[in-house]
Amino acid sequence: MFQLHATIDVVTKIVRARQGLKPELDGNITRRFDDDLIENLDEIIADFDGSIAFHGSDAHDRHVHAAATAAASNFLLTSNGSDRPN
Repeated sequence: MFQLHATIDVVTKIVRARQGLKPELDGNITRRFDDDLIENLDEIIADFDGSIAFHGSDAHDRHVHAAATAAASNFLLTSNGSDRPN
């Protein structure tokens, strides 16, 4: 089995990306999307040590690594468009 974990900043990024794709969406739709994301996660990692060692190539991914470590995750699945070649 698996569990889905995220941080609130990751959820915020997802919602903002959706707004960027569909800026005409009403606020209630955006809020429902946010609520649905949170409802379907097993855990929101509220606190993590952002100063842990990170050897990745993108310093902006440090928070993802720190949260995955705090959750004692065995695997990390991500979709970061800037990390994929065109």
